[in-house]
Amino acid sequence: MGLLVVYISTHYVQHNEALQHQFFLKWYQGYGAWDGEWYMRIAEKGYTGLKSTAFFPIYPLMIRMVHSVSGFSYFASAFLVSNISFMFALVFLYRVVKDLFGALISRRTLLFLVVFPSAMFYNVTYTESITLLTTVLFFYLLQKHKWYPAMFAGFIATGVHDLGVVLAIPAFLYLLKFRYQFSKKIFWIRFFSMSIIGLSLLFYMTFLYFNFGSFMTFVKAQALWDRIPVIPVFNVFVNLAKLALKYYTWDYRFMTAINGLCTLLFVLLGLLMFTKKKDTLPLDMKLFFALTLFFSITSGAFGNMDTWVTFLRSASLASYARFMGVIFPGFIMMARLINGRVWIYGTMLAFLIIKLIMLGMFVAGYSVV
Repeated sequence: MGLLVVYISTHYVQHNEALQHQFFLKWYQGYGAWDGEWYMRIAEKGYTGLKSTAFFPIYPLMIRMVHSVSGFSYFASAFLVSNISFMFALVFLYRVVKDLFGALISRRTLLFLVVFPSAMFYNVTYTESITLLTTVLFFYLLQKHKWYPAMFAGFIATGVHDLGVVLAIPAFLYLLKFRYQFSKKIFWIRFFSMSIIGLSLLFYMTFLYFNFGSFMTFVKAQALWDRIPVIPVFNVFVNLAKLALKYYTWDYRFMTAINGLCTLLFVLLGLLMFTKKKDTLPLDMKLFFALTLFFSITSGAFGNMDTWVTFLRSASLASYARFMGVIFPGFIMMARLINGRVWIYGTMLAFLIIKLIMLGMFVAGYSVV
């Protein structure tokens, strides 16, 4: 169905001028639009400018590796890495949830995840599928008491996105929970081995220092993408309210509404997660959810400076729905809270329609962020 939407959008929908047509020699290469072009360019040519350093290195390295071994194009290599990673992520997520809540909730979790509006990013040349795989695999390995493989999964997750360092919190909780099963020596060895999770970030920062003169180059690069700090949740309401007060293009209105509503949905799920009596979702997953959600929505893009009142500034909700798509405990909560065929199928249908619209917009050159 996704391929059909891409074909129709690239052949029969008027393209946005923002689309770089020279890249898309074939219709299916619409899957490689926007950030995907940056990742493929880095895979081919390396980091050639300050702006490119906002994109972390593990995904481009994987693209380059597949390209070198297989001889496939950079686009085909990126597409394969993303989609194969997504398939494995679904396998391990099913196992994680099944061990906790049984097969029914596990299947329902997968269904909500694959039809979620921003789930389209799992199939394009973005990092969401790798992020999902490595974080889910981290929790799966901890469930199976495979400590060092879990730390390596965290290492890869951080090399894909800096928020991977949040995985150190569930790792520490695991150590505390099972501390009496370890000797003091093993406990401290494992405690210090948690630093493996952050090593990929340290390696990247060292690379940036020697090539761009600063360990924090990737942070400076955020300014070139117009990212600014914002007040979480408040920023969502401000942007939704602003749609009624000012003129915006239809695609901006649509994406602001989707980004805002998806974020509010996850905020609500988080509140229920922590306030619902006798909720059995493990504490490590709850904290992973809360921290990742919080850090994901404390920055915004394309700050509209004429609406400031000093500390009550706002910026667009760009990428918020995409960020929600990889915070997998939210989908577990959905699967446990949404009951009854009408609600389940109605929610899934609404999600799927929005997802397909977003995919069509994405490959036609409209800003789906």
